[in-house]
Amino acid sequence: MDSQTRKKNIRAHLQRGDLKRLSEELEMSYSYLSQAFSPGSKFTFTDELARKVEQCMGWTSGELDKSAEVEINTSRGVLFEMAIKYRASLFEKVYPDKTIKNPYLINSGGIEKRIDIAIKNNDGSFFAVGQQCRDQDYLSDKEAENLMLVMAMSGAEYGFLFSPSSGVDSTWQGENRYFEEKRESRWFKNTTGKIVEIGSGPDNVFEHLGI
Repeated sequence: MDSQTRKKNIRAHLQRGDLKRLSEELEMSYSYLSQAFSPGSKFTFTDELARKVEQCMGWTSGELDKSAEVEINTSRGVLFEMAIKYRASLFEKVYPDKTIKNPYLINSGGIEKRIDIAIKNNDGSFFAVGQQCRDQDYLSDKEAENLMLVMAMSGAEYGFLFSPSSGVDSTWQGENRYFEEKRESRWFKNTTGKIVEIGSGPDNVFEHLGI
């Protein structure tokens, strides 16, 4: 299995605090492991290190060599899923130092939730989770409640709901331009355990991807 795939998989598996735990149990420096697991680093994620990590974390041997991707739910429609993947690709440009997963399964306390877009920090913690909604469903209380549940389960700092056409003006033919009057998204922030709706996303993301 190639090193880059292992790096992608380990970042999908690690939760908050796991990297520190690994560095202590493997007697390796935190900074070394952080670089070894980083997609942009030149460190090689060897077979030996992969097996040590799996054993330490209680995972089955070869777990890091498996695909970490979740099967796309094509029942929602190919175009609907393509719109999600496009937004996810834009997030990769806005946050090149983070891991973007599309889609992603979150498990906590025996509860499993599928999220359309998950953005993870280098330490394995969740930066943001997002769900694409049909038409005006991003405004529904039910969708908001479900998103906040996922935020609570994952510990994500931010959460967002959006429609496939958010920010898009169909009469405008230029690329990578989004219009505030066409915004169809909602953002939420987790502050000290309390999740509240906020006016817009962090880092001026609307300008880059219309959410």
